[in-house]
Amino acid sequence: DEEITAAYLRVKDHVLPSADLVNLPPLSVAYVRHQGYGRGIRLAWQTLQAWAVAEQRPFDHQLGLHHSNPAWVSLEQCRYVACLAIDKPILRRGAVDSMTLPGGLHAAFELKGQYGDLLPYLSKILEQWLPASTFKMQTTPAFVHYKKNHFLERDEKFELTFYLPITLL
Repeated sequence: DEEITAAYLRVKDHVLPSADLVNLPPLSVAYVRHQGYGRGIRLAWQTLQAWAVAEQRPFDHQLGLHHSNPAWVSLEQCRYVACLAIDKPILRRGAVDSMTLPGGLHAAFELKGQYGDLLPYLSKILEQWLPASTFKMQTTPAFVHYKKNHFLERDEKFELTFYLPITLL
């Protein structure tokens, strides 16, 4: 993907922000799965947004689960899950389902950028910060909490916190 390649060049010299360590509680979410990492993720978010409107639920606590490391998995095969925090169970399941994200210790990174920049940032965290730290990654998925979701914004810019599940080596 030419845009992702350009983003790797754009982000290459950026210094990673410091990680904060946070202990997160489990979180109930509604979700829509998507395979592939690209602009097509927008459809998963639009599906979740339409569901939130139909169910009269808030649409402000948006999370994106990154099941795949794009350094090892092709972008077309990467698994992504668009999630929305919920405070009550889902009664009817269909295109939207529910689950509980596990809590635990996470390294949190505040990130800003435009479409394409997130994957290079994630690569820097996994390939530079993690090996230099005293931590290892847990088997639960890493995720982002969007303050500004580049898949829904016209300017395709994001502001988010990336949460990497960790434990001591």
